[in-house]
Amino acid sequence: MINRKEAVITHLSAHFVGSEVEGKHTFYTEKGIDLSDELLHQSLLSFFTENFKEPEFFRFLTVAGSMEDNTMYQAVMSCFDDDSHFHDWSIQVTKWLVSQSKHHQIKSGEVLICKIENILVEDEILEGIGIFKIENKENYLSFSENAEEDIDLNINPGINLNKTDKACFILHTEQDSGFKIFNIDHSNRNQDAKYWRDDFLKISPRSDDYHHTKEYIQLTKEFVQERLGKQFDADKSQQAQTMQRSLDYFQKEETFDHVGYATKVFKDEQIVEAFRDFKEDYENYKQIVLTDEFGISDQAVKKQSRVFKSIIKLDKNFHIYIHGNKNMIQKGVDDEGRKYYVLYYDEEH
Repeated sequence: MINRKEAVITHLSAHFVGSEVEGKHTFYTEKGIDLSDELLHQSLLSFFTENFKEPEFFRFLTVAGSMEDNTMYQAVMSCFDDDSHFHDWSIQVTKWLVSQSKHHQIKSGEVLICKIENILVEDEILEGIGIFKIENKENYLSFSENAEEDIDLNINPGINLNKTDKACFILHTEQDSGFKIFNIDHSNRNQDAKYWRDDFLKISPRSDDYHHTKEYIQLTKEFVQERLGKQFDADKSQQAQTMQRSLDYFQKEETFDHVGYATKVFKDEQIVEAFRDFKEDYENYKQIVLTDEFGISDQAVKKQSRVFKSIIKLDKNFHIYIHGNKNMIQKGVDDEGRKYYVLYYDEEH
């Protein structure tokens, strides 16, 4: 998503956010990090840009109807205007993060804050500000040669440059709309601990085609799993057929229409009505609004492809992968009460 071929890190600061539960205290460093080592610079540049693999953008939210009361929006805007005191600015941002990190489940960790110039995103050359929190470390094996011509093995904790726990990258574009923001939050999924997005950043997904396509796919999956089976007695093969019709719609149509989609995928009017009700519950729970018409994002369909895979697990003996076509599979019970599936096929590969 982010092309870093010509990019350069112009500023980088690191601080530590502690945790009372873990018995670790917060501290702020006195100066920024020296990036004169080219290997370090390139490694960090890769870490700061390559973790954002999903083309979903967020934006800063208005608070009490105004962007002026969104602390991070104001902070980011001031840094884009003048980054001459970047390290001091990074301390203030970290202090704001600390003030929003009161839940007992929140872990301690290093906070890296950077500014990068000359990145290419969607054919636009931009600068951006990245904020990364490292909460989980991994053990790495390192080697060292000693004076006796032996090799010593050591285990050292560190971070995996291919993944991060929490991160955001704010692009200096579309400022009046809350900027364009990448966001990652892979840990602390408990509702009470979602402080990173809701409390610290105060951001929400942008209402674009990618977002709506992704959410409708997830909405359909949850409806099939939670309502179709329980409320309408649909077995696994019928659920798989429904998801296949959903996939066919997203792959064949260019624009999404809620009425047409529900009719083609669910067919039965009672199920269609139940899907509409479930959509309202889904929107209320996730605090989002899904539009009924939008352009289907091929990127979102491809990214969500795993959602459409259906597997029937039979005891501990068999897994059946279902791709649709109800005429090719039959379910029954024999005279002894044993359940069975009959599978039909044209070719064996």
